Amino acid sequence: MSLTVIILAGGKSTRMGQDKGLIQWNGKRFLEHVIEAAQSVASRVILSGDMARLIGFGFEVIEDKETGNGPVYALASCFEKLTEENVLVLSCDVPQISAQDLELLVSKHHSESDLTCYEYKGKVMPLIGVYSPSSFIAFKKAMEKGERKLFFVLNGLKVKTVQYEGVGGLMNINTPQDLKALI
Repeated sequence: MSLTVIILAGGKSTRMGQDKGLIQWNGKRFLEHVIEAAQSVASRVILSGDMARLIGFGFEVIEDKETGNGPVYALASCFEKLTEENVLVLSCDVPQISAQDLELLVSKHHSESDLTCYEYKGKVMPLIGVYSPSSFIAFKKAMEKGERKLFFVLNGLKVKTVQYEGVGGLMNINTPQDLKALI
């Protein structure tokens, strides 16, 4: 399967109070942990966010057409530049994600699904998921309509979930309390 990885690193991090992708943990920044795991499943990694902040990581950067509108706009902006390959989408705030977690998720994705993502503690995790090219148009249409809610877009897609059996690898680190729990 042809696969590209998009790592979302453009959020405002308002709950954290600092850029989540740049937080140091276990000797690396969060974004570096996610990139390392992502490279186990794909050779092409794209960072989604502000060019000036992300260019130093050495990967292609795609900026949102309209900044500050969340993951729907970020993904629509990225998907517009991709055509036929499946895309593994990851957020930069899951530094515990492992290569094994990603390899399993990718192995469960099939062409009849628009999205294959993990379900963790009863919650669907669409920002850790494999998107088929068939899903790209839904994001473009959502952006054109000004729709910012990710789950609104997902309602129109064929979504397959995979139960996450690991421990903590999918935990989003969104707040200083989450960070304290991680450390």
